[in-house]
Amino acid sequence: MDASAKTITVGTLTLQITSDTKITKDGKPAALADGVVGEPVSGAYTKTADGKLNAVVIHFGVKPKKKAVTN
Repeated sequence: MDASAKTITVGTLTLQITSDTKITKDGKPAALADGVVGEPVSGAYTKTADGKLNAVVIHFGVKPKKKAVTN
């Protein structure tokens, strides 16, 4: 993570964090600074015309389990 450059690197991908990126941690709204190197991360990105990868959503932490719906 590079907070000053507003990027996150996952494997070989470097994703640009934009004002439109939605960030969550453990299922709750979060900021880039809430991420911890080495913890699980998932998300989605789009590729710009100039080849940059803009993060659309970033999820820090373990993916929250869906609650069972009971009637």
